[in-house]
Amino acid sequence: MDYSHYRMSDWLSLQPLKFQLKEFRNDLCCSVYTRRKFIRVNKYAEELLSNTSARIDAIYLAISFETPTVIEMQIKSLKKNDPDPLYIVADNSSSSSGAKEIAEICDKYKVPYFKLPKNKAVFSRSHSYALQWSYENIIKILQPKRFGFLDHDVFLTKKLSPFTTMQEQNFIAYGNRRVSEWNFHPAWYLWAGFCFYEYDKVYDKNLYFMYDIGSGCDTGGRNYYRLYKNSEKEVGFCAMDCKQDFDLLADSWLHYRGASYLGLSEGKDDKILAHLGDD
Repeated sequence: MDYSHYRMSDWLSLQPLKFQLKEFRNDLCCSVYTRRKFIRVNKYAEELLSNTSARIDAIYLAISFETPTVIEMQIKSLKKNDPDPLYIVADNSSSSSGAKEIAEICDKYKVPYFKLPKNKAVFSRSHSYALQWSYENIIKILQPKRFGFLDHDVFLTKKLSPFTTMQEQNFIAYGNRRVSEWNFHPAWYLWAGFCFYEYDKVYDKNLYFMYDIGSGCDTGGRNYYRLYKNSEKEVGFCAMDCKQDFDLLADSWLHYRGASYLGLSEGKDDKILAHLGDD
């Protein structure tokens, strides 16, 4: 934890020390969590883990949560517009009903499915645990040439792959840049719902997707000091156009905000399908 950017008012309120204690708690809990075994996998995940001899070129790994409809939409959007990368679902759903439906959709489309260990954390901490577990227990085992994390409510609308962009521009990482919520802190990070990496260029950085309380950065913020700070020229940033209900990333990815918690209100799923050109 870097203390150099804190102001006198922060020290007088003991904020850095409070942050340090919370960071210690997060690190300990995350370390324990990532050592736990998945609850279950489907046969496509079993086949994937049993045959790691041929190196995979690229992986999309989606973190799902409670909303089966968007997972099916995401699968369809990728099959239509970027079918070559392997697509994997790591399910962080809390309810057995949500997990069951998502697993059934993955079986339907022959998608590897991992039900993540249960955790009692919420929001950013739960999301951080899910990404770190997936990185340690899926990505590190498969060691693809490239990989990326997606929120489940992000949909590809054009035949434009971020992995191609990375290759063409020689980026070691690529995504939507977010900055610290504190204007006095220089930290930034790639949004955890849309971030991509060259495995061979980052594996020795010990990527850590925990949110960073001490620098005011959300999920993935701890990678600022591990990777981004000293490699900014090798990281590509995509533009984001914010609409009323949607964000448009890299002019090709539609992000429907808050699908996990707000659900798909009447008519909104039709709007998404219209953007995707789905029948």
